[in-house]
Amino acid sequence: MSVVKKGFVLRTTAYGESDLVFDFLDQEGSLNAYFAKGARASKKRFSGGVLDPLQYIELHVDQPESYRPVLLEAKIINAFEGLRSNYDKIMTGTQILNMARFYSQEGLEDPQIFNLVGNALKVLSEINEGEELILWHFLARLMVLQGDLHRSEILQPLLQNPLGSLSKDQIDLKAVKREIDKQFQVLFQRSINEIMK
Repeated sequence: MSVVKKGFVLRTTAYGESDLVFDFLDQEGSLNAYFAKGARASKKRFSGGVLDPLQYIELHVDQPESYRPVLLEAKIINAFEGLRSNYDKIMTGTQILNMARFYSQEGLEDPQIFNLVGNALKVLSEINEGEELILWHFLARLMVLQGDLHRSEILQPLLQNPLGSLSKDQIDLKAVKREIDKQFQVLFQRSINEIMK
């Protein structure tokens, strides 16, 4: 059975000589693993880096019941071209996807994660500076959404305002980072920086 999915490639892994396996966050907010046969060699079906992370894409997938779903074709819906304008944006976008992958689960739908990732990548592609603030603003919202962060006074501006609406002058970013990392370590016994690498 062929299905159409829209979402974000979170991570790709080479498989054999020409294939790829990739993690995909779909519009329902569910994490999926797909197999793309010949993806590293086929310029026709997977042209223009369509399976590269940091873009919004549409997939046509053969989803049999007995084995892993296989990608038939893919196309870019939004490439977020502004993300590729500098190294800091690429790194920040990658960290956003890493955290989304950490929190997403296969078979567990949470459309709010999908919306948050899409909004973060859109804002990141449009700004001229402030990538670090966008990252920590995203993390605060993601962790509160998952019930892993208490709504402390330090975090209130991040939780009450949309992504990209605040400047560094309005936020004590060092205090925000300390607060988020402290709560993350209590929950998971490791630093948030390890996950974002």
